[in-house]
Amino acid sequence: MTKINFINHSSLLIEDGEDIILTDPWFEKVAFGSWLPVPPTVFHPTYLLSLAYSNIDKFILVISHGHDDHCDDDYLSLFPNDIKVVIPKFSSVGLRKRVERAGFKNIIEVADQTLVNGVKFNTFTHMDVSHDDAIFSITTSDSYIIHSNDNWRFTEENIKEMKKESEGLPKLLATQIAIANGFPYLYEEYSKEEKVSLVNERLIHIMNVVYESAIKIGVDYFFPYAGHSMAYVKDNEELKELGGFKSFEFYKRNIQPKLFDKINFLEMLPGDMFNFTTQNITGIFHNKYTEDAIKKCSMLFYEKYKTYESADSYKYLTTKYSNYERIKALELFLEGFNNYVVGALERSGNYQSDILGSSIKVQDSSGNDVLVIIGKGVQKWWSKFGIKIPDADTNYTISNELLDALLQGNIIWENLEIGLQMKISKDKNYHNGHIMRWLSKYGYLYFNQQNKK
Repeated sequence: MTKINFINHSSLLIEDGEDIILTDPWFEKVAFGSWLPVPPTVFHPTYLLSLAYSNIDKFILVISHGHDDHCDDDYLSLFPNDIKVVIPKFSSVGLRKRVERAGFKNIIEVADQTLVNGVKFNTFTHMDVSHDDAIFSITTSDSYIIHSNDNWRFTEENIKEMKKESEGLPKLLATQIAIANGFPYLYEEYSKEEKVSLVNERLIHIMNVVYESAIKIGVDYFFPYAGHSMAYVKDNEELKELGGFKSFEFYKRNIQPKLFDKINFLEMLPGDMFNFTTQNITGIFHNKYTEDAIKKCSMLFYEKYKTYESADSYKYLTTKYSNYERIKALELFLEGFNNYVVGALERSGNYQSDILGSSIKVQDSSGNDVLVIIGKGVQKWWSKFGIKIPDADTNYTISNELLDALLQGNIIWENLEIGLQMKISKDKNYHNGHIMRWLSKYGYLYFNQQNKK
C-alpha cells in the first residue's frame, strides 16, 4: 500500500510498507538568494528528521539535483549520516561532493534501474535541456511514481523506457508547472500586463506538453508541484503579484479537454496525502483555501518573523569595490566566461555553438558597463577611446551591491537570474535562453574558483 504525502514544493514523503522515501526536502532556507516556499509545509522539519532517526535502515533520501530549492544543505546536514541517499549519476561530481559535505556516507548513484531496500529507482535525463538534472522513477510494491521535479520535457526514449518498466502498475506523474528563470519577470521591454500574459502563456504551454507526454507513458494520475515558491527582492513588489503558484482552477481550465479527460488530476496542497489503494486524497481543510489567501498569509508570516531578511538584496546593502575595481573584476569575469564557453564548445564538437557571436553587456547601478562578444572576448577598446558602449544582444543591469557579491564569490549567477535580482533588456525577437544556460554553468565554476582562494 503506497501513500504519498505532499511535503512542499517538490518534496514528497512516500511510504511503501516499512520503506520511507523523502524527496528533495527544502524548508525556510532562502533559495537562489530570494525564494521562499509558498505555501510552506504543514509538517515541521523535525518530524521528518525524527522519521529518519527512528527508521535509519528503512529511510531513503532522494536528491534529484543541486539547486537550492531541492538540495537544502543545512537541513540535509541534520539527518543521520548513515541513511541511504540516492542521487543521479551525473558526469559531473558536483552533486555527489555536495551531498558528501553534508556528512552522508551511504550514497547510491543511480544511472539505470537500481534496487534500494524494496524500492526500485531509475533516472532519466534530457541532454538537450540539462546535463545535471534528472527525472527519477520510483517503483514501489504496488505503484510507479515519476518524480519529475524541474523536468517537464521527456524524450521519446524516456517515454519508451518508462512505459516498459511501469507495465501493469498504476502510475503517477508529479512535475513542475512553473517558470524557473527570469523570463519575462526581469525584462524591461514588457509592460506588467504583457508579463502577466506571457507568464500564463508559458505555464499553459508547459501543462499541455507534459500532459501529452503523460498520456504517451500511460499515466493514471497527474500532480502539479515544484512551483510553490515566491521571490523576495527588496523594492520589487511586482514580483509578488506576478510570481508564485497558480490555483488548481487555472491548471484545469487551461489543459486541453482532449488531454484532461484522460488522466486524473490531483489537487494537493502541502499536508495532503494520496493513497494508491483507495485512490483518495486526504487533506487538511483541503477545499477551503484560496490561492490569494495562501500567498498573502505566507508573505505576512515571513515578514512578521523577518525570514526574508536572509535574502540577498536585504543582506548586501553596502558596496565592496570602487567603481574602477568593480569594472576590472567584471572584465575578468566576462573574459573568463568567454574562454569557458569557447573551450567547452571545442571539447564538445560545437554543441550549442549558436552562442558564438552573441554579445552581452553587464552594467552596474552607477552606469559603468562591460561588453563581451562570445568568441572574441571583452571589448575593451570601447572604453579606451571613450566611446559609449552600444546595447548588446542581451543587456544586464545589476546593483552595485549584488554585482560585488557575485564578483567576490559570495553568490552565484543563478541568484541574479533565477532569483530575479537584476534587470534585463533585449530585442523582443532575440532569444537568449542559450546565453542564460551557459552563464549558469560558468557561474558555478567561477563561484568555486573564488572560494578556493
